[in-house]
Amino acid sequence: MNTDLIFKIFTYGCAVFFSILQGNAAVYLFNRMPAEWLCDYDEDPSEELKSMDVQRVKSMPWKYLFSMLFIVINMTLVREDFQFAIASSCVLWLLLELSIADVKFNILPDQLIILLGVCSIGFIPYKDDFWEILTGGLIAFVIIFVIALLGKISYRKNTMGGGDIKLFTAIGLICGSFGSFFILVGSYMLLAIHAICLLVYAVTRPKYKLKEYMPMAPYIAIITAIYLIFYWDIRFR
Repeated sequence: MNTDLIFKIFTYGCAVFFSILQGNAAVYLFNRMPAEWLCDYDEDPSEELKSMDVQRVKSMPWKYLFSMLFIVINMTLVREDFQFAIASSCVLWLLLELSIADVKFNILPDQLIILLGVCSIGFIPYKDDFWEILTGGLIAFVIIFVIALLGKISYRKNTMGGGDIKLFTAIGLICGSFGSFFILVGSYMLLAIHAICLLVYAVTRPKYKLKEYMPMAPYIAIITAIYLIFYWDIRFR
């Protein structure tokens, strides 16, 4: 049998195995996550949140859906570069966990964001030098901080949480300045489209109540996945 064919079979087999592991771990580890991670700094976790008997995320059907999602993602990534696929897959797994936390508890655990920032080390071989990582993070922080400041001045209240600022800074470390701008614009466009759809639905269904808070992490996760899978080779980051 051809050596290249054997290597491809092995590579895709590893991708499928790792995807199934990720899908199951996404549910299991989120359910076992320390309750303190899912609360604000000055908030004590509830007994329900601390209970190990309560499933924060149901195993059925989510572990299967997440596994299939990562099979598609990893099989697509691994075709180009095995090392890049591993780094990107770890980033997207952490973004999935952050998205779940944001949707269910309106919180972005600092611990996960720190791990996300650490993942930027895996992208060093794909950048000109180490300083490019720091520059990307700094530019991303400045952009998102200015947007948050303008929102607070315009609406006289916080329109963006500190977790969103830290999350986007971590994205900047990974994707660089161009990637950060791409993900920022794409995330807000996706948010706007979703908000319009919800508004139209609310008009046609009077009993449906719009939520005041729309978690940003899921939109960031989706656009980051699109960027890493399809647009990373654009070298203007």
